[in-house]
Amino acid sequence: MNKAIAVNKIYQKAIKNTSQILILYGSAASGKSYFAAQKTVLRLLSEQGHRILVIRKVGNTIKDSVFALLKEVISDWGVYSEFEINKTDKTFLHLPTGNEIICKGLDEPEKIKSIQGITSMWIEEATELDFNDFTQLLLRIRGDKPNYVQYLLTFNPISENHWLKTNLVESPHYTKTLIKSTYLDNAYLTDQDKATLERLKETNPLYYQIYCLGEWGVEDKSGKFAYAFDANKHVSKVPLIYNENEPLYLSFDFNVNPISCLAAQYYNNTLYCLNSLKLENSNIYELCDRILATYPQALYIVTGDATGQARSALVNDNLNYYKVIKQQLGLTDTQVQVPAINPSLVENRVLINAVLQTQPVLIDKEHCQPLVYDLTYCEVDADNKLVKDRSNEARKADAIDCFRYVLAKLYKTLLRLPKHGIPDSSSN
Repeated sequence: MNKAIAVNKIYQKAIKNTSQILILYGSAASGKSYFAAQKTVLRLLSEQGHRILVIRKVGNTIKDSVFALLKEVISDWGVYSEFEINKTDKTFLHLPTGNEIICKGLDEPEKIKSIQGITSMWIEEATELDFNDFTQLLLRIRGDKPNYVQYLLTFNPISENHWLKTNLVESPHYTKTLIKSTYLDNAYLTDQDKATLERLKETNPLYYQIYCLGEWGVEDKSGKFAYAFDANKHVSKVPLIYNENEPLYLSFDFNVNPISCLAAQYYNNTLYCLNSLKLENSNIYELCDRILATYPQALYIVTGDATGQARSALVNDNLNYYKVIKQQLGLTDTQVQVPAINPSLVENRVLINAVLQTQPVLIDKEHCQPLVYDLTYCEVDADNKLVKDRSNEARKADAIDCFRYVLAKLYKTLLRLPKHGIPDSSSN
């Protein structure tokens, strides 16, 4: 490939870097993921004998992230015709060399195990993985290879307690190169893009620290999971009125006892938590009956615990919970909006407190007592994870689970980031 390519200056030294582990971390919109896609494609075009594995924690997130970035780079460089791209299997075959890129989620372990001859790896959003995931991936590349073997990791430094910091970045046991970048290193951001990030300094200091400065997140030390919760600010002293003209979000948690659901609405830029339902010694059928009786004409939008999509003997006919909910409430497919995987507790804690600090949230004092209790008393352990104890009523955390699932749904774009890619300006 003879065409000149545009690479942000901070990453130019990484083009030919051959360290076993290359870590690109820092702020949002610093171009690190786009550069990772650039380097991956460049190796396919300029080296021989490659099967590069591109990994995210969950396969369903690949299409709109790493797969899209790789296609964008290939298109920008004018070499699209050289590739056979399989959108179903998320693979790229470079026809002149026979080199491959294979995109997989860690939730497809058998498929990953079946891939032979992996020569290098790009791990995107590495904070989604745990240390055991990473250790297993290090074992996937074995034997001599025609080129240098490299594990390329890209991520935002969400927590000073994350294993990436303690077990990798600060560990002496790996041959690695670290490149920290911020949005200021991305020459292709507009002034508006920069202003979006810089506003975080006033609205959310923790997000500013992580997503603007690229520093490891230093979290609240009070021990409370929802340290930004303020009953005087967030709890409505008068019952909240259900708005028949707006969708009703139902966020489910599927513990056997109790089974729980939070009914909430979002309009006028405000989250209204109307009803925190916890049914003791009950089941999903009775919970759906309660919802239908309370909100009979509502337009339901369902989200909640991702594990409810698994087949469970606790449900009649061995159906998963969400299929039962769909049947009982008479929903269409588009009304069931459940994530492929539950949000990380560490990242979700950041989001919950960001919402409570910066967004209007009202919680019904009378009908959301379980949620108010959890927001007041739930704690985190030494690893900043929500403390749960099914034998202790104060630590069941059912209501706060429903709350965090609906926030992950409604506020996933709270930090609206500019595109992290950069265009190929060489053709201008």
